[in-house]
Amino acid sequence: MKQRFYLYKRGDRYYMQDSRTGKQQSLETSDRSTALRLLEIKRQTVADPAYNQFLLKSCLATQDPLLPKRTWQTVMDQIQTHGKESSRRRYVRAMKAKAFDRLRGVKLVETNAEDFLSVLNGGKVSVAHYLKRLHNLAIGLGWLAFPVLAPRLWPKLYFKPKRAITLEEHQRIIAAEKNPERRLYYELLWEVGASQSDAALLTAENIDRETNTFFYSRLKTGQQAQLAISRTLWVILEQLPKTGPLFPAINLSKDNLRASEFYYLCKRLKIEGISRERLQPGEPANTIPTCPKETTLALTDLKFRFVTNHLENDYRNDLKGRPHNLRHKKASGETLAFQVSRHWRGLKENK
Repeated sequence: MKQRFYLYKRGDRYYMQDSRTGKQQSLETSDRSTALRLLEIKRQTVADPAYNQFLLKSCLATQDPLLPKRTWQTVMDQIQTHGKESSRRRYVRAMKAKAFDRLRGVKLVETNAEDFLSVLNGGKVSVAHYLKRLHNLAIGLGWLAFPVLAPRLWPKLYFKPKRAITLEEHQRIIAAEKNPERRLYYELLWEVGASQSDAALLTAENIDRETNTFFYSRLKTGQQAQLAISRTLWVILEQLPKTGPLFPAINLSKDNLRASEFYYLCKRLKIEGISRERLQPGEPANTIPTCPKETTLALTDLKFRFVTNHLENDYRNDLKGRPHNLRHKKASGETLAFQVSRHWRGLKENK
């Protein structure tokens, strides 16, 4: 039987040629015994495809004995230890998805593209998102010798559109909420623009009554947020406890419970696809509440980022130049939050 691959030498290097395709490949060696061994390996892999996996496992086991035995369940267990506590809880919930069941017992070294495509075709957007995270983690840890899917072959993720809550929807939510604590909780979220988790952990110590400021540390980034207290916000704060947590019952509840309560309230009111972070873009200027809601301030390296894309064009023209100047102006004798608060109050009075 004629061999498909044969060996030849050019100069001081050995080469291998495929008799079917005519493709030539350098063996990167000038030693004849090494070249013959590489040639024999090539012939065996073509004659018996299963030999490839056996050879790969043998090579990987020399450096990491557990590598040929690891399954994707090992990667799932590993990813649940990464990130902050809130991220770890999300990983635990995500890894329970039924779409991952067909992948849990598959060994990493035996995974092929069909395994991933079967999960991606039958799963949701969140499944594709977390599968890519599992894939990247396995590569980063050195548990995968090469990517299972090339970057361009991953499906593009299309998330559901999200929009900000409108003033009319906010008023409906407040009117429908019968629990006094949760009603004040939603009103405070509207005024300060904080996340639900950040607002749930607020205490009376976050209020500086001498300087008329409101500050807290963001759970997600660890950065400090500081706001000037408006008259509307003072009315809300005066109804809350003067010591300890501002929302005692909400403070003790889990984040998924808080989200569920808000979700079912919106579902009952037929309000869909909203976020409580800011006003809806295009909301008329006269419906924007007083400072500090209309400026969502994020403190990053002593610079504030102003979110004003919800303003009407004519109202934005009034602000043109001033927020940009304030953003780069170093506060002297007073915090930057006070400067912004005074600027917004001036605009309010002029209107």
